[in-house]
Amino acid sequence: MISRNWWFRACLTASMAWNLFAQAESGTLVGVVTDPGGAVVPGASVTILSEGTRLTRTVTTNENGQYVIYSFPTGAVSVTVERTGFQKLIRSGIVLTAADTLTVDLRLTVGNVQETVEVTGEAPLLQSQTAAVSTLINNQQMLEMPLNGRSLTQLLQLGAGAAPQNPGLPTALTGYQMRANNSVSVNGSVWNNNSYLVDGMFDRGLWLNGLAIVPTIDSIQEMRVMASNYSAEYGAAAGAVTVVQTKSGTNQFHGDAYEFLRNDHLDANNFFSNRAGLTKPHFRRNEFGGVLGGPIRRDKTFVFGDYQGIRLAQPTTTVSTIPSVAQRQMVTTGDFSSLTTPVYDPYSSPAAGAPRVPFTGNQIPLRMIDPIAIKLMNLLPAPTSPGTTRNLTFNPATTERVDQFDIRVDENLAASDRLFFKYSYDNSASLGTGSIPAPPNPGIPMSAYLTGGSTNTLKNWAAAVNYTKVFTASLVNEARVGAVRWNSAFVTANDPYNIAQALGIPGLNISDTSRGIPGYAMTGFTTIGDTAQSPEFARTISYQAADTLTQVRGSHTLKFGGSYIRHDFNGHTAIAPRGWYTFNGQFTRQIGAGTGGSVLADFALGGFATVTRSIQSGFFGMRYWESSLFAEDSWRVNNRLTLTYGLRYELQAPPHEVNNRWTNFDVVAGKFLTNGANGLGSALRVLDTNNFSPRLGIAWVLTNDHKTVLRSGAGISFVEAYNAGKQLHQDPPLTISQLLTTDLTAPPPFTIAAGLPLPVAPDLTHPEIYNGNVIAFDQHMKDAKAMQWSLGIQRELMSNLMLDVSYVGSRTLDLINSINANQAVPGAGALNPRRPLFSIDPALGDIDYRTNWGASKYHSLQVNLVKRYAKGLTASLAWTWSHNLANARGPSTSVQPQNSRCSACEWGNALEDRRHMVVINHVYELPFGFGRSYINRGIAAHIVGNWNISGIWSMYTGAHFGPSLATSVSNSLGSNPAVNFIERPNRVGDGNLPSDQRTIDRWFDTSAFRSPQQFTFGNSGLLILEGPGYFNMDTGIHRDFRINEQMRATFRWEMFNAFNRVNFVNPDQNVAGAAPNSASGAQIGSATAGQISASYPARSMQLSLKFVF
Repeated sequence: MISRNWWFRACLTASMAWNLFAQAESGTLVGVVTDPGGAVVPGASVTILSEGTRLTRTVTTNENGQYVIYSFPTGAVSVTVERTGFQKLIRSGIVLTAADTLTVDLRLTVGNVQETVEVTGEAPLLQSQTAAVSTLINNQQMLEMPLNGRSLTQLLQLGAGAAPQNPGLPTALTGYQMRANNSVSVNGSVWNNNSYLVDGMFDRGLWLNGLAIVPTIDSIQEMRVMASNYSAEYGAAAGAVTVVQTKSGTNQFHGDAYEFLRNDHLDANNFFSNRAGLTKPHFRRNEFGGVLGGPIRRDKTFVFGDYQGIRLAQPTTTVSTIPSVAQRQMVTTGDFSSLTTPVYDPYSSPAAGAPRVPFTGNQIPLRMIDPIAIKLMNLLPAPTSPGTTRNLTFNPATTERVDQFDIRVDENLAASDRLFFKYSYDNSASLGTGSIPAPPNPGIPMSAYLTGGSTNTLKNWAAAVNYTKVFTASLVNEARVGAVRWNSAFVTANDPYNIAQALGIPGLNISDTSRGIPGYAMTGFTTIGDTAQSPEFARTISYQAADTLTQVRGSHTLKFGGSYIRHDFNGHTAIAPRGWYTFNGQFTRQIGAGTGGSVLADFALGGFATVTRSIQSGFFGMRYWESSLFAEDSWRVNNRLTLTYGLRYELQAPPHEVNNRWTNFDVVAGKFLTNGANGLGSALRVLDTNNFSPRLGIAWVLTNDHKTVLRSGAGISFVEAYNAGKQLHQDPPLTISQLLTTDLTAPPPFTIAAGLPLPVAPDLTHPEIYNGNVIAFDQHMKDAKAMQWSLGIQRELMSNLMLDVSYVGSRTLDLINSINANQAVPGAGALNPRRPLFSIDPALGDIDYRTNWGASKYHSLQVNLVKRYAKGLTASLAWTWSHNLANARGPSTSVQPQNSRCSACEWGNALEDRRHMVVINHVYELPFGFGRSYINRGIAAHIVGNWNISGIWSMYTGAHFGPSLATSVSNSLGSNPAVNFIERPNRVGDGNLPSDQRTIDRWFDTSAFRSPQQFTFGNSGLLILEGPGYFNMDTGIHRDFRINEQMRATFRWEMFNAFNRVNFVNPDQNVAGAAPNSASGAQIGSATAGQISASYPARSMQLSLKFVF
């Protein structure tokens, strides 16, 4: 049945003219041909010529003198106009860009057609034919900009409305963003809802929506970020669509070879390393490669190829809080007499809920100390600094190896048809670092890390074939097929070792996917051991087919198309396969008290609050598809007004398991749903078929000089951005989850030394005896719906200077996020009797329920000042004044509401919200040297000439973070630590200190927050505190050495964070770019509350040499 349906969908789609993104590989040229008096000239012949490949196309102007040349390869082109009674006109100097429409009006001169008038001039900067809000980054900007890591996604920050989660968007050294960091919100979108097209191919890693193939900077022709109001031919996104076009060969051989070098001798030391007295560790980064393109057959066949390698050893500085020597002695001896608060005996209460008796002299008898707790304390390294907070600074080096290449062949068929094939391959591997080192002689087999460390490999490829067929001057078809492959393996550094077994903990290292050490998370301290959801393997391939048919009828340009993508996803992952323990001090404080006790005392007793563990059998086989249809008309009402209106329809099928080995869970009936239940089929979800996406755009030239344009538009988009690690393969029978929960008013029922019982496959017909956590998906899940709109004016201040002022807004509904559908009501006693499904499933824990409870809205004023290259200067300024509000964080996270019965209580500042963002970028050729204005000959030209300066200036106000409680008081704490359930305090003051009182030791006023009464939730908002602002300047200085007319060598010296300004992260982050609450600096009741423990990178430098011909 599945295969038959797939074949039907494929045939249905193929029978229509499809396309996902027609202009991802081409552009459009429009204009009006007039006579010397300004009257339109119908019937004129307009021929466009690609200057690189000599490809041509000829069209004829309509009765209004208008012409349209659609879907033509980008790059330098010239236009020739011929009409009886007029001189031939040749217009050169035009650069056609991808996914854009250029307006080039042409004025003829009366005379003989045998006479020729040649004019050189670029197209206007104004976008007078489209309402799309977009930013173009050309090849020169890419090559000249100082990019720390030289990744294309870093260029996303140059446009207005772009808010990166980690400023600078540095590429991660491990995991799903080890080839590119795409965590940037554009115009209020969640970053997962952005889409990327590389040479027209849908480029998205299916696990967390990263990029599967990342072209090298030297191989890219241009990149356009379409932020809002894009055409109906673009979809599969509820945020921005980024179109990347790589280079192709031409009639001339061109290429380059380069190497970029960085090492520790060129860098400044990290702020916290300096503070701890640590010297700079060894660091070296070599990036080398080259490109080569040229003709195989002149004017017919062209080839282009590139290669790039990276060899890296890069330190990562982490600041952790571990038990001090004195605190370890407390755990190993039971002597807590130095504490000023009493430590209570959890076994002294005669009945659950009755008052506890304190240990005499705060001394826990040695017979009660858990032996595993002692062993774990002895595995900790010595602190690097005194004190009980931020006392371990560690800066080991991650090593990375990358080898990637592309090969592309273009063929001009007949006069105007075009075919190209491209293949890309990426082979990357890294050894990631941990945050806590292992001791020199641990006494048991283990890696160099007690916490963290990983081995990461990627072997990805992509292949595409694109064919453009010109039937007539007014009818063009563009077709594309291809595939994108992702192949990854991420495992922990301790994966080869049965550490839990060596420590004497039974029932944990029970398979080849559960080796290593469990994770022990104590409130206020860095986690000891591993909580990673690994080993994690993914083998995905996305088969793609697309096509667009374009017809020009008079003043109307009609486009029809659609797409089909099939995703095959085989993988393995399980939540905390070694076990994940949490400790919060609940057992050694008095019952009914919100404070007191000690998390270390709980740990010494082995009394954990929760533990969970999952074991997955083999690999899951996930399959799903998506398709689309669209129709659009671009109507040039007259030579000053263009209306674009269209409709897109999208389908995104919910995933299913190819062997029907997964289940959904009915959160109302409290039962597992197997294949075919409730008529749902193998996906166990209903297909959302109501995704109609209207689009409307208006471009109106307001002034007679054609230098002012009013642009306005609106549109709707739909997308489901998948989090592959949190799909239904996490449920039985594929995955067996175990959890043990506790009652904070009762004694600990288990200890860490006891380990865990072996998992037993549950009887799915009797969920009442299942004692694990489950993941459930709304059976009627909708795709996220994004509504975007804008109103703005563009003004050409000079021929190469444009000002764009716009209001841009968005509203997203039905955001997919997690909620605990079986959360216990706050109260005394055990958790489970207070859960909503207790009467049906008394042993069931949390339900990680994925549904459409989230929403967001965004309003902004955006100002762009664009200076096109002239007199050696290219520059732009982007200023955004915005407010982004939301109550959810998107599908890639597992952050649940504090109270799952009140999602509206989560409404407030979005995680990506920054009120003001200013980004300036520039490339300036100093006017000295050969071919320049001054000192352009002789020895002096050799000495002082041909220097260029480039820079990126980034200025942001602070991002937001929120307070949390170090210790749960509601007694409804979730039993699944893999899901972020954050209890908040009561807010009794503002919390934000005046700017002159903020320090890294007291960033916010902790006295403005108090622990709420026992068995209640706090009233504080989610993200109410403002973090540190960000100011950074990256600069590059380089010089060209001309060898001859065709060859030159370029030396570059680049500085990142050139002023070495210390930019601190938020108090709740342990490293730059980390997830919120990865550090305890915002936990009220923790010793580290209000403290900042990490910063963005210090100044680093890069040298390079490039040979260009």
